Amino acid sequence: MEQPQVDVMSEKGNKHLLADESTEKPTKKRVPPTFPILPNNRFGTTTAPTLRHPLFIGDFTLDENRKFHHDKRSLSFISIDWDQAQTKKVEFDLNLSMDKVHRRNYKEQKTEKLDRLLMWILLNRYKFAVSPAPPNQLQQQNSGDSSFQSNKSSNINSSHSSRSASIDAQQNPLLNTGAITSLSTDFVCYRGLLREIMCSPYQREGWIILATKFQRTIYLCAVDSVEKELEKEKETADQKKMCSWGYKFEQFMTDGADPTQGNDENKEYCVVLRTRLSSHSLVYGAEVDGADPSRYNPPHAHLTPFVELKTAKEIHTDRERHILHKFKFQKWWCQSFLVGIPRVVCGFRDEAGVVQSLQTFAVSTMPNQCQDYWSTDVMINFLDQFLSWVKAQVVEDDPNLVYQLTRPPGSPDVQCQCLG
Repeated sequence: MEQPQVDVMSEKGNKHLLADESTEKPTKKRVPPTFPILPNNRFGTTTAPTLRHPLFIGDFTLDENRKFHHDKRSLSFISIDWDQAQTKKVEFDLNLSMDKVHRRNYKEQKTEKLDRLLMWILLNRYKFAVSPAPPNQLQQQNSGDSSFQSNKSSNINSSHSSRSASIDAQQNPLLNTGAITSLSTDFVCYRGLLREIMCSPYQREGWIILATKFQRTIYLCAVDSVEKELEKEKETADQKKMCSWGYKFEQFMTDGADPTQGNDENKEYCVVLRTRLSSHSLVYGAEVDGADPSRYNPPHAHLTPFVELKTAKEIHTDRERHILHKFKFQKWWCQSFLVGIPRVVCGFRDEAGVVQSLQTFAVSTMPNQCQDYWSTDVMINFLDQFLSWVKAQVVEDDPNLVYQLTRPPGSPDVQCQCLG
């Protein structure tokens, strides 16, 4: 049956044919906001803002059971006992005692999210205090401190949230010394997430980041896509062995370690750093490999005594050198630059997994070596503008509200969706 229609005249005398008032107009589907990644050269038209030298503000350790410790027990020392301008010949069999490796449990580790970093923040609240809290607000803020952990954990930090929220008062003498209403920081996250963002203009890898805002701070947490989870769960024995080669190399390089013993891949020494990029203040955690004992003299404000350890296939052809400079150096530079570590020691291995030589690379020289492949201006400008865009999207100061930032593999854009 046709709808009744009514002829009406507008004020200007134009005749319109209107449907019955009960008819609803179709609503337009809201298009999710996007941030363009490509073309990447648009981020290289201006000199990038300076990233303030990252300031070391604390550290923590994860033991063989991934249990949090507010100390340095897993800090390793790496002696650089050769002329850094030269290549050192070695023979490190990375397959040694592979049957005794204690690997990380992927399903358990992916539930950690920001738990450990939030625990460190709770233990070090005083490092974020701008001014003392008024006495009449102390009780209210102490209850707010409990929600600081639990609210974010309920959304971003999955099943381990309640365990992380309950810090024993005897282990945490700061728990009853007063609370803070804000971290006076724009972003809290891990270094790996920032590196992933910085490399995006030159990489095709997809990623997912969850974001929530609480007391004026945006918390960013990387999560794996369903495809990545399936890929990880279906890893072959050879793939797992190659992943363990990196840990075994660290064992060979660590002072006092015995490579004939099985390696425990669960242990971590993590640092917490504070820095500023343009208008953005950031606090982030980062796992680091170890420090050069000849340069390590605590207390230290920066990570200049520390060393990054990497492995790569031996270079025999121009194509292999091209891959090293275009892909590996880009990630090594970002990873080291974000924490202020000046040196990368690479163990070059053969196909069988035996490291044949060691070479030291100065992080500061990598961009010039790779200027045909990637630009630091592009990556830093991209990070700066991306964080500005995130601020414009994540506006509701509500820890129960979570936003998902998604870059599908190969996509030229990042999409933002509010998950509620």
